[in-house]
Parts: sequence; C-alpha cells; structure tokens
Amino acid sequence: MVRSSWVVFLFAIACSSKSTTNTIEKDAGSGGGGGSGGVAGSGGDPCVVSNPGWPDSATEYCTDGSAQPAACSALPGQDASYKENTPGYLECSGAIRDTVTGLSWSPVFSGLSQADGMTKCQGLPPGEGPWRLPSLLELVSILDLGSKAPAASNLFGIAAQSQLYSSTAAANGGAWVVSFEFGFVKPSVNAASPLDVICVRGAPLVSALTATGTVVDDSGTGLSWQATPAANTFDWPSAIATCEGATTGNHDDWRLPNIKELITLVKTDATSGAMIDTAKFSGIGGADAFWSSTPYRDAAFSSAWALHLAVGNSVRDGVELERRALCVRTL
Repeated sequence: MVRSSWVVFLFAIACSSKSTTNTIEKDAGSGGGGGSGGVAGSGGDPCVVSNPGWPDSATEYCTDGSAQPAACSALPGQDASYKENTPGYLECSGAIRDTVTGLSWSPVFSGLSQADGMTKCQGLPPGEGPWRLPSLLELVSILDLGSKAPAASNLFGIAAQSQLYSSTAAANGGAWVVSFEFGFVKPSVNAASPLDVICVRGAPLVSALTATGTVVDDSGTGLSWQATPAANTFDWPSAIATCEGATTGNHDDWRLPNIKELITLVKTDATSGAMIDTAKFSGIGGADAFWSSTPYRDAAFSSAWALHLAVGNSVRDGVELERRALCVRTL
C-alpha cells in the first residue's frame, strides 16, 4: 500500500526516466531550508546538491535541564544552539530531494517484511537511478527530532506511529529499524514482521573513520570525534558543559553531539561488547551510555536522548542520570 499523497510522484517516475516534473521548494518542517553542508542550486539547477553533508537533527527546542522549556541561552551548547546542515527538501524528478545529502526519497509502502521491502524498492521505475531500501545511516538522516508522531518532515508521508525498516542487518538476525513516532533507533528481533518501508536513490551515505592521534575523523559525515572520551560520567547539563570546554587536539570548537550524529558511530554488525569501532575509539565499554545534546520532546521537559552501546539503541533518559560524554566537532 502506498500513501495517496505520493501517487503523483510515482506517476511522474513511471512516465519518463528523465522527468519534466516542475521543481517546487517545500517547507522542511522544523528544519527550514538547506544548510551549510549540502548546497542545492549548483550550476543553476536547484536539484543538484554539491558538497553533501550530514543533516542536522532539525530541532528548535531547548530546555534548561529541569521541568520547563527555555531559551537556548539558559543552557548553551544543547542541540538547537547549533545550526549546521539544516535539512531542506525539494520535489525533483518525481521524488523528494534532500538538499543536504542529495538523496531522493520515494513514497512510503506499508505492511512489508524487510526482504519484501528490498524487492519493492528494487522494482520501482529507476528514473534518475535505481531505488534501494535505505541503510540505517540513510534512514536516520531524515529524522527530525524537533517533531514527533512523526519525527520527520510531513513531506515524506510517514504515519504518526510508523516503524520503518532499514536494509541494515542486526546481529540478532533481525534488522535495524527506526520508529518515527518519537525517533527511536533499535535492532528488530524479526525482519519478517510487517512494517513500513521507504525507498532511496542517490550516492550511498557511509561512515568512513580514520584515527589520527587524539581524534577520529569521519570523511563520510564530515565529523571529527575525540578518540578517547573522559573516563567519568555526568548528568546532562554537565556533559554539555564538558564538551563546550574541551580542547582535545588543540581545538576549541568541540560540542556534545546531537543524537543523529551520535548514531552514526553505531557498529551495527557488532556481536558483543560496545556497539562502536573499538579499533578506532578507546576507553569505551559495552555497558557505556553516552549523552547527546538533543532534548527529548515531551511534556515533562526533563529528559534527553542518549545512546546505549550495549545494544546500539537510542534511549530517552532523565537529565539527572549519569552518562558519559564523547565530544564532536565539524571538520
């Protein structure tokens, strides 16, 4: 089953491999237009994205770490304090084009297993290129943590409580999925369960880590990480302050990563220990959990997103809890 609002786009793809569909810029939800990484409009074509980057979490929401929303200045360094690679979307050649990553996205199809989802995507008319089921990294790229139910731009037509398959296999024999009701990322137990799928085309998003001294650079996402995080744990406000004051590698622009950035480090095929590349990062154990800078959007205003490395899933944790901090900067 395909969401009805997307039928026109599939028709455009089917009619021509070189679509003449008009390009119309759309509202990107809480994220707004294109950001500093991907640049749409190269050479006069608004659908060409040069210098693709990793998209921001898109949240505009800040909290003071207690029980109320607040201006970002109340706790500097949280997610919405930074505006880099703000997501934006265009209608291009019968699909939705991400102006940061350059990826194009199909309608949503419901009630499919992971295998059937792969077959569905591969069977779509190619247009500008072949379709595929997105990897976990690609699926996470369209999360909007400033929204919920769904935690994505409404342009995608994702249902409020939808769980979507990625093509990424989980070590437990299932598949990695993203719940777009709130934005949770987790390995699924059963890849045969009927869930929703969305298809993608374009150059694959990959993480490419290189360790150099005290830092680990990712040429795929344009992010640089501390190779060894501080050994102690922090509540959420203290974790933010720790990274704001970090000077690793003689850099002074470190920050606590947002949850989308933190998820890029998940080693999805790990079978034991920490779900991170321990050949690149040191001082990290399988029981560790790391704070992100992204507040959890709910009525309590007193929780934030964290990544638990025992499973590699994103979790809502109370800001008073003790977690570790792994700092990041933009290359």
